[in-house]
Amino acid sequence: MMFDEPVLLQLGWWYMAWARVSLPSNDGNTAKGKQQSSEPVHILKRSFSHTVSVECLETLLSILHSSWTTLVLGVEELRGLKGFQYTATLLDLEQLCFVGTCCLRLLRVYICEIFPNSANSKAVVDESSKLAECVGKTRSLLKKILLEVMDNCLAKLDNDPQGYLSQPLTLLEAVLRECHNTFTACFHSFYPTPTLQWACLCDLLNCLDQDIQEANFRKSSSRLLAAVMSALCNSSAKLTCILPIAYDGEVLLHSLVKQVRTENDSALAHRFPLLVAHMEKLSHTEENLIGMTTNFREVLEKMLVIVVLPVRKSLRKEVELFSPHLVSNTCGLLASIVSELTASALGSERFTY
Repeated sequence: MMFDEPVLLQLGWWYMAWARVSLPSNDGNTAKGKQQSSEPVHILKRSFSHTVSVECLETLLSILHSSWTTLVLGVEELRGLKGFQYTATLLDLEQLCFVGTCCLRLLRVYICEIFPNSANSKAVVDESSKLAECVGKTRSLLKKILLEVMDNCLAKLDNDPQGYLSQPLTLLEAVLRECHNTFTACFHSFYPTPTLQWACLCDLLNCLDQDIQEANFRKSSSRLLAAVMSALCNSSAKLTCILPIAYDGEVLLHSLVKQVRTENDSALAHRFPLLVAHMEKLSHTEENLIGMTTNFREVLEKMLVIVVLPVRKSLRKEVELFSPHLVSNTCGLLASIVSELTASALGSERFTY
């Protein structure tokens, strides 16, 4: 069916095409026409557009993995092309970028529908082991994308004043930006307990510190950490419940913080037991869970290095290691910690942090 005039579609909206069939005016066809017109009209509601299934999530993950892998390879190959081949390949890469960003947005919506961040929100579907596994696969794929080594692909070209050869870089950056947003929005599902969130932060900071000491630092190492910092800034849970903020030797305060974190872990495990069990198992497999042996002072020192080191590098006119997003998000997390501690101190002076 073709419309007489083109219809402008808007992103994020559902559209329905209505068609009316005119039949010959004989008795038989008239009866059929009346029968067809009596059928109910199904309105596309939110419950339909947000239908979540294991098959849907697995398909989105497969499409996202394929489109991202092809996009990265295509950008590398594009540098050796010119003329028509360059233009045709660039158009194909733009389509891959569109597909990848759409998959990320849908994953973000669907995962938040399955495991809402707010305790007052009700999940649209019941929790299952298969859905929990899909969330785990999503976390692994998003981490892979954010950690993708693309230093050569993302390098700016000096002999490209008009930005013609740098157009593919915007495609990669668009997918990475959408991946960052999805990872941040789904962080509560990827790491559903304060203990897992703390262990994740410690693991990434220790890996970052080790890379700097071994002079093996890559820009890709900061993308995932920047996403975690951003997620913690917007966490619905109190940072004092996630971060074991206490001075060394304060046994009583340590025990109180540990008790609060255990209670929060138990509450989330009671709400989404299958998700918590699967993500804990996945974290033990994929990550180095040393967060329980790392104190807050060590983490704070590493965060301050991220903030201070770029200033020193800039004054010395040296190459900066960290991305602006990582530095900005780290500053934001430090500000959130100070703000929460200040509010806590003004509200209750029983403990001194």
